Amino acid sequence: VTNAFKSYDISHNISFKLGLFVLFIALAYLTFRFIAFVVRHNLQQKLSSKETKYQIVFKLARPQRQLKLYKLLPILFVMVIGCLGFYIFTDNGTEASILIINSIIFLGFFTVILGMLPLRESYEKQEIIFDRIEKL
Repeated sequence: VTNAFKSYDISHNISFKLGLFVLFIALAYLTFRFIAFVVRHNLQQKLSSKETKYQIVFKLARPQRQLKLYKLLPILFVMVIGCLGFYIFTDNGTEASILIINSIIFLGFFTVILGMLPLRESYEKQEIIFDRIEKL
């Protein structure tokens, strides 16, 4: 990959580099969606449709925002701007490593923000309270 950046002169083409940067963010999102789809599909296959299904209902202990992890956005923003700065100003062929690091950061971001937090953690912190069990 290093040779590709040098031999095709990608290192000096800023618009192409920015396009690659955005493409790798999109690939991280698609990877997250694929992983979530596979996990959901495997779980559906393990659950038999013949058995009676139940749903556990929880309620919030106190009114609060559903997603408190938006506090991580400034940290993510600084990390992405840092990666983008290193990526744009690097022209020795090692840009691919920065793209991979940025993709891993975004994959973690998508997993934490768009994925579901473990129910056990919210229950132990008493952020949610058991309400009832419903038969589906």
